[in-house]
Amino acid sequence: MNADPPLNKSRGALSRFPRLTGWHVAATALLALVFVFISNAAVWHTDVWGHLRFGEYIVREHRLPEHEMFSGDYADQERPYLNFQWLAQAGSYLVYDTGARMARGDAHHQLAGGALALATEHAAAAVLRLLIILLVFRRLTGSLGMALLGVVLTLVFSLEHVLVHRPQMFGEICFALLFLPLSRPLLSRRALFLIPLVMVLWANCHGSFPMGFVVLGAFIAGRAIEVASDQWLVASKEGALLATSRGSLANRLFHDVSLRRFILAITFSLVAVVVLNPHGMRVFEYVAAMSNHENIRTMEEWKQLPVKSLAGYLFLASILMMAALARLSPRRFTPTQALLLLGLGVQVLAHWRVMVWWGFVAVWVALPHIQALLVRGHRAASARPRLGMTALTLAVALAGLLLSGPGLWAAGYRREPGRHVTDKTPWQVADYLREQYAADPRLSRCIFTSETTGDYLLWNLRLDPSVHVFCYTHVHLLTVKHWNECMRVKFAEPGWEAVLEREHVKFLIVENIALYRQLMEAVEAAGDRWEVVSTAPLFVARRRS
Repeated sequence: MNADPPLNKSRGALSRFPRLTGWHVAATALLALVFVFISNAAVWHTDVWGHLRFGEYIVREHRLPEHEMFSGDYADQERPYLNFQWLAQAGSYLVYDTGARMARGDAHHQLAGGALALATEHAAAAVLRLLIILLVFRRLTGSLGMALLGVVLTLVFSLEHVLVHRPQMFGEICFALLFLPLSRPLLSRRALFLIPLVMVLWANCHGSFPMGFVVLGAFIAGRAIEVASDQWLVASKEGALLATSRGSLANRLFHDVSLRRFILAITFSLVAVVVLNPHGMRVFEYVAAMSNHENIRTMEEWKQLPVKSLAGYLFLASILMMAALARLSPRRFTPTQALLLLGLGVQVLAHWRVMVWWGFVAVWVALPHIQALLVRGHRAASARPRLGMTALTLAVALAGLLLSGPGLWAAGYRREPGRHVTDKTPWQVADYLREQYAADPRLSRCIFTSETTGDYLLWNLRLDPSVHVFCYTHVHLLTVKHWNECMRVKFAEPGWEAVLEREHVKFLIVENIALYRQLMEAVEAAGDRWEVVSTAPLFVARRRS
């Protein structure tokens, strides 16, 4: 009997197996590297813990908080709390709770398990965002190699934000998703449903969702300028009368398919966001009020872009890149590209936290021009698909999973909280405070904290009666008067100790960094009134009786 048919059948199966190129291997390696790095990184001690506390409330109470409920008179109880990031908060809490339950053991092991789950969520979100960006750039340029270059540039320009776990990371995913349909030459009909869905998800995850409407507005204005410019050129060549030209322009604007679809997309998105969020129209009012809140303006990332900083140097590098491309690129910059650069560039200068949005948009604008410079009229050689590259891609992805945080945890490594949270996360300070309050329940239940140490203690320090932290990163929920007093203490301004004495503050906890150097020196100088318990990595002091 002939043995060829089974062999041919095997070859036929192999021929149906997808064959990838070296670019696929490189892209998989980059995404795997990001996943391994972030999933093994310690959870940064930012506002993640404060968001978890609100997420816990939402999950357990099955409703949104109407007011800030943890700070008493320190918070503005007359102002309603419009929680536009409730979905991200509840989701992250469920992730943390699942990790803590799976870890079992004592509280420290549960903290390690929960923190690892948060790091894994963060890594997955970062990889998903980069994958979407890769698809956006692939659609924009038609080249996987150029798309990979764009992802690397985006990573460089958003370097300062990569390691921060916060609801904003879901907004960054939605921002990238928004550009997926916008990167086609013509907006598809399906995009009229996709874009509103993205905006609704964004509006329930993070307050940066107005950025999406800014982008859609730039596309509408840019397309209108293009149509008007084309009409003006036609009118000038044909010597048409001004009135006729105006009528023809209005007609062309009305019948332009791209412009009409952009307008429909933003209209549907506005309606969908208003209808499908818990706060209705008030969500826009609250986002505007929050961004202009007096307390928010004192936060470092809401201030003007610091020139002599990593963000300042990266922004300058991106501007120089744009200037070089404007001079050398054989392609012209479109009105939409110019409007996006101008609008976001001004916002970066005003608030340097906008840098994460600028980094992606700058690369999105620059990449086609970089491609035009590299190709220079010659057809680029395409990588040849090979079955071996497919096997190598799968091997790289598997290696990334094995070396990731969950993979190493399953193998028995990195199971202590000190490995999964930063050394400035006050989990050991929380243990110390519990011991102090257990030894003397009469101690004052008010402690002074920096915003970031306050976040974790708000989450972890659950005592009865409750302990009030002086502040945490949700500073827009605090009264302006109280936040000004926080600032006075932070920088050891005259009267700082009187503020702490009036509020009966017993403990003081801040990071041992240059920002609090003046306060730490003032506490050490008042040795007759303060006992320094620890100086590194956190500065902890206790008021003497």
